[in-house]
Amino acid sequence: MADLYPPSKPIFSFYPRGTDRTRTFPRGREVDYFNKQYSDGYVVEGEARSTEEQRERERLSDPDRPNMIRKAAEVHRRVRKYAQDELLKPGMKLIDICEKLEN
Repeated sequence: MADLYPPSKPIFSFYPRGTDRTRTFPRGREVDYFNKQYSDGYVVEGEARSTEEQRERERLSDPDRPNMIRKAAEVHRRVRKYAQDELLKPGMKLIDICEKLEN
């Protein structure tokens, strides 16, 4: 099912409901954190180093969170494609681009 230009249909209308009445959006590439050492000896640790990072990981481990992020990514992908294909032209003022995107 293709959306019209400009995108006007709600994003959930493109994805069917699952058995539990929620919509599941397509999964993208998922990468785990890992330790990496650079040639200059600098090491980037994949482990959480502060309580703030641990809280962020706990927040992201919420089972509904990845689906919400995928939904936002799908909206972003469609709007970006529309803007690149139909909206952006050389010499346009930023205010004109914003007004067209919002309308």
